Amino acid sequence: MSASKSFKATYLRVLLGQGMPDKADWWAAGELIDNGHAEGLMQRSMSRANHGAVQNLISFSVTLKGRMFADDLAQELYRQSWRYRLVKVLIGAGSFAGGWLVGVSTEVGKAYVLRVLGL
Repeated sequence: MSASKSFKATYLRVLLGQGMPDKADWWAAGELIDNGHAEGLMQRSMSRANHGAVQNLISFSVTLKGRMFADDLAQELYRQSWRYRLVKVLIGAGSFAGGWLVGVSTEVGKAYVLRVLGL
């Protein structure tokens, strides 16, 4: 999984999860709170080594803006998947084949009608 998909998947997991995020996802919860996608209380580290890192997440709840962001994120991740791309290719190939078959069947039908009517 690429780095961009990784943090997007983490944000989606945090936004769609029930209750408090896991400790490993506190950094994402902190970023979502900072950007207004969630509401909550957190304590940030003041040590030199981890300055600004989320040290303790006290409460966390997703806002309406966060739910809309989660929907957009889920759709974006789906559009980056191989399944979505394969379906698009198959629809294109099917449309091409269908158009070709309509053309061929029209010519075959025209030849049959002309032969039956003797024209």
